Amino acid sequence: MVEAKWVRYADLGGETEILKLLDGLGGEPIHADALIVVAYEDDSAAAVGVLDAYAREGDFLRLGPVTVLEGYRRRGHGGLVMRMMIRRAVELGLNKHFVMVPVKSKGFFESLGFKSINDFDARMEREGDIGGGCLN
Repeated sequence: MVEAKWVRYADLGGETEILKLLDGLGGEPIHADALIVVAYEDDSAAAVGVLDAYAREGDFLRLGPVTVLEGYRRRGHGGLVMRMMIRRAVELGLNKHFVMVPVKSKGFFESLGFKSINDFDARMEREGDIGGGCLN
């Protein structure tokens, strides 16, 4: 069974499985108040995403980073995590979103309504809520 839940980064404490996933993301430090969405399959963390309301550039909120463990890829976990982050951002009044993605992942993000802003950058943007079901 696949389910997902939100947790504040500062409250992860003993969640070593999730902390290992987050450590593997690299990049900028995660703010203590950032929200973390974790998708589980059969009680094992399968995917994780970061929603940090402080990660803004102008009117745009950065979503992610997101990672899906290799054994769980192509099974809907990444889409679930992204839909939950988009929905929560919209609930918070943050309607413009961007992600920084590797070229190999552009198709996935296009399926979620993101558009490349130019041909030489990994930045993709979208606006508004997203359709499709997600657990909240």
